[in-house]
Amino acid sequence: MWLMIDDIEGLVAADVAILFFYGEHRLRISAPPATVAQNTPVSSSHANRRCKQLAKGGLLELEDERGYYRITQLGLRYLNGGDVEEEVLANFEASDP
Repeated sequence: MWLMIDDIEGLVAADVAILFFYGEHRLRISAPPATVAQNTPVSSSHANRRCKQLAKGGLLELEDERGYYRITQLGLRYLNGGDVEEEVLANFEASDP
């Protein structure tokens, strides 16, 4: 069971659905945003934008040039209620030009 304890600035409701999708797969599958859209209420274009943002925060990682993402240890810690806000915000700041 995933615990959502803290809201993190910069994350939106769709991000939770996306992280749940990747986090539910214990084998740490990689999948493109289109697969996320097929399995969540998030549209394909929105999933694509949000996966990019989640990768900037370090919650997902882009696995290859095909656009496949997977959840990171940081993303799993977030889903399990870990205090990751400072790390995620630092990642967002570092990724902005």
